[in-house]
Amino acid sequence: MRPIVGALMVMIFRTSQVLFLVVAAVGLGSLACSERTPAEPTTRCTIAISPASLSFGNEGGPGTVTISAAAGCAWSATSSGAWLTVTEGSSGTGAGSVKYTVSANASTQGRSGTLTIGGQSHGITQSGQSACTFDVSPLTPLFGSAGGSGSIAVATAGTCAWTATTTDSWLTILSGASSQGNGAVSYTVAPYTGTAARTGTLRVAGVDVQITQTPTSCTFDVSPQSASFGSNGGQGTTTVSAPASCSWTASTSDAWLTMLSGATGQGNGTVTYAVSTSTQTAARTGVIHVAGVDVRVTQTGNTSLCEYQIAPVAVSPCMVAMTTTVTVTTAASCPWTAEPNVAWITLTGGPSGLGSGTVSLSVSSNFDAPRQCLVMVRWPTPTLGQNVQVAQAGCHYAVVPETLSVGSAGGSGTVNVLQESEPNTCGGPLQNGCVWTPVADVTWITITNPGSHQGDDAVRFTVSANSGTSSRTGTIAVKGNALTITQAGTRP
Repeated sequence: MRPIVGALMVMIFRTSQVLFLVVAAVGLGSLACSERTPAEPTTRCTIAISPASLSFGNEGGPGTVTISAAAGCAWSATSSGAWLTVTEGSSGTGAGSVKYTVSANASTQGRSGTLTIGGQSHGITQSGQSACTFDVSPLTPLFGSAGGSGSIAVATAGTCAWTATTTDSWLTILSGASSQGNGAVSYTVAPYTGTAARTGTLRVAGVDVQITQTPTSCTFDVSPQSASFGSNGGQGTTTVSAPASCSWTASTSDAWLTMLSGATGQGNGTVTYAVSTSTQTAARTGVIHVAGVDVRVTQTGNTSLCEYQIAPVAVSPCMVAMTTTVTVTTAASCPWTAEPNVAWITLTGGPSGLGSGTVSLSVSSNFDAPRQCLVMVRWPTPTLGQNVQVAQAGCHYAVVPETLSVGSAGGSGTVNVLQESEPNTCGGPLQNGCVWTPVADVTWITITNPGSHQGDDAVRFTVSANSGTSSRTGTIAVKGNALTITQAGTRP
């Protein structure tokens, strides 16, 4: 720095001596160092998120975004729409995560949104509903002049929305004016004093239900209005009571119900129908429309058609207590049960089920000989079920020596215990998987290292003095093996 300043001073000196002094002062001042401590540089926050985007089906569900950031960096998470809800991690510092849920999309159109996290965008796309179809029944209810109440059943996918409306003042919707998925529309028909039949319309899920009301003179009593059948089907009857001049009809749109007689009638009559053998495992319900009344027929599923798979069918736990699972795979309406045939296995989950499920087996510890049992999974088909074989490892032991003689004065000794697991793979890398506890059967033998032992080990003991004149015998037992100790008596 000095040579540069000196050169500058010379150049200015040749011009003006006074100016030289000023420039020299300025030059020296510019070289002075400030005594203040400079400000530390602030941390620059860089936030990264993963993944950058996720896609969901129309049913929605949970999502998680992982955040990478320096420890001091703050961030927050906001969503672009009400159908995206941050459930955890709306703000934070440093590394973390944001959890959110995507609500179900009732529209057939897909949609997209974003979560903004620390200035970074996480894209979310969701598909729309598939096209909805509706099964509406009955389509032609019939009422007498007294009117009354009725119900229209709607069957559709759980996410499909529908409405029910009418422009006829004598028809009133009580419930089900709007709904989603399977449901029903309840309505009333006002009393009628006219002499000619009248027809009104309920528009349910886009389908016109034609409701006919007969003149004052015609009323119908239908009984029974429900019936139940097993999977083998059979025949059923329903009677109609009405004035002799009143006509009525009976029909069904369910293919597994067949009208045998009474499809049309006048006055009192009987409707006979047949229920076919079920060819499905799930229960089903059908409707016979008799004189404007719905007769509901239910049939149980045919469980003999169920097919089952069990995995695994053999389990080989080691000696230490453990829990394992067995998976049952079958159709949703197929029943099954599970039960062990021994007390050392308990079922902590899945003793019975309907459809696919799991059986949780809790196996207690076994440090004795290997043992076996069955978990019996049963179902109502010709094969009846499947046994799951459970073979639990065990242990074998030996004591060395097996006999020992001690003088009347007593003393101390040692017995070695050797163990081996079966299979030996359960013994671990040190082959010390067996746990055992020595037990003395007399008070004059004291085990000086009592309690639980693992693997090969020695049992140390003392024998107290025998003040009697007769010899005595005691044992130290280890898992069915024993060291027999004989002590001499004191001479008289």
